[in-house]
This record gives sequence, structure tokens and C-alpha cells, in this order.
Amino acid sequence: MTAELPAGWKRTDSKSVGWRDAATSEEFAKYLPCAATAQESAERHGYGSIVFDAPGNGGDGIDLTLSVPRSPGTLDGPAPKAEAVSLVEENLTLYRKLYDCYNPKNAGIGDSSIVFTTERFTHIIMRVGPVEVAVNGVPDGRPTAEEWARVMAERVRAALDGKKPTARVG
Repeated sequence: MTAELPAGWKRTDSKSVGWRDAATSEEFAKYLPCAATAQESAERHGYGSIVFDAPGNGGDGIDLTLSVPRSPGTLDGPAPKAEAVSLVEENLTLYRKLYDCYNPKNAGIGDSSIVFTTERFTHIIMRVGPVEVAVNGVPDGRPTAEEWARVMAERVRAALDGKKPTARVG
């Protein structure tokens, strides 16, 4: 199993309690937003179904992620639509708390959303139906993160409605 891990990863010893160990790690703590705790960050509903993930090109492009939460009760594939909507809304509430030092605002995109800008990126996290969409882009990028988010919201909505997505940037 260890051979299947990404380069540089290693299996922890049997005494590890997972993310709880990270709570005391200074290395881990520097990656948490706005002085959040490891436990706060761990409250986010996990994703078993990453629908699409397109990382940007070295920090100067756009990063898009579409995902549907797993059902916490079964962890057996994507949650049913109503449950997924609720789980994504809970995540948005958590994101508002975790990123409060960046003063997240309502982005007015999708069914519900937040937008905030960090030192390097503009982040938009939104819900479109049962899908969580994250768009991260450089603040002065063209097209902007907001333009990308509007296009992604239209494309996801079309797909959910059984239509061919046609929205494009520009």
C-alpha cells in the first residue's frame, strides 16, 4: 500500500489519530486560514465525488473544482439531491467562518455563494443545485474569477437540467 502513495508521502505509525495529530503541528497550522483550528477545518463535509477538477497553471491561471458531497450516513457515493444541497449549504456556512479574516461577501452567483480575496487569489465558492463549485483565480486575471464562476454556474445548471452546457467565457 505504501508504494501507491504519492512521492514524498509516508504511512503514519499505528499510534496516529489522523487529523487530531495535525492540530498540534506547527507545519499544518500554517496552512489553516485565518487562525482556524484543525478541528474547525475538519468539520467540512467531505467529497467522494469530484466531478471535475482543473488546476490552474502554476498559480497564474484559474482553478475550477466541481464536487458533490458524500452522504455522511453511508459514505456510499454522492448524497441524494436534497441532502447534498443541505451539506453544501453547511459547507458555505463553515467557509464564511473559516475565512472570516478575508471578509467573505455574498457573490450573487449560483444558488448561494461567497467571494473573498486572499494575498494571491480571488476565491468563489458556490452552490448550484447539489453541486459545490470552487473557482480560484488571480485577482487581476482576465477573464476574472467572477466571470469564470458565472460561466460555471450556467454550465452546471444546464447539465443538471439535462441540457448540453453551452456557456462560454468571453
